[in-house]
Amino acid sequence: ETFFTDVLDSMSDEVFTLCEGLSIDMEEMESKGLAPLIIKESGITIECAAPGTCLLYGGSSHIVLSGSIQDVAVTGLTLMDASESSIVGTLEMPSSAEFELCDW
Repeated sequence: ETFFTDVLDSMSDEVFTLCEGLSIDMEEMESKGLAPLIIKESGITIECAAPGTCLLYGGSSHIVLSGSIQDVAVTGLTLMDASESSIVGTLEMPSSAEFELCDW
């Protein structure tokens, strides 16, 4: 749970590494008012310690990119079964984000 608030409250240029095999029920996180995962600062990296083994599943959305952000990276996550959209962008230009080694 603190992962969601840590990312939301993060400052620029922070790295968040998820433990190998972590599975997060986004519907459960939504019911607690914690999801989706909101990235609103530049230089944020979300990575799975063992790419392909970290799962975000369910819920309406998984990740929201917000504001004017640069150099955001999401690496090695598997995103499944969002009822609306896995990734939502409410971005201002210019913005950039990369998704590497992610599966949907």
